[in-house]
Amino acid sequence: MAKLLRKRARRHKAWQDTITASILAILHDRLLFECLHYLKAEQITADEMDNLSLLYKQYNALGGNGTIAKLMERVGMYVKIIECDCERGYDT
Repeated sequence: MAKLLRKRARRHKAWQDTITASILAILHDRLLFECLHYLKAEQITADEMDNLSLLYKQYNALGGNGTIAKLMERVGMYVKIIECDCERGYDT
């Protein structure tokens, strides 16, 4: 019985590790896309920046690498935070 429980625990741990790695990969992809988008646009709304920061916080907590950290730093330094994005028809 104990052997069966250990086997199940190992499979469950492997499944959890796979899910964590998958979430990390999705966050990395999304953050990379969004950071490059905002760097190209040279502007971001406050709400978009909050969303980007929330995604990064979770990415970092899962052990994300320095590539995204560098991009987030560049977004913070070079992208202008705007109050309204009237071209898209909404404001913050």
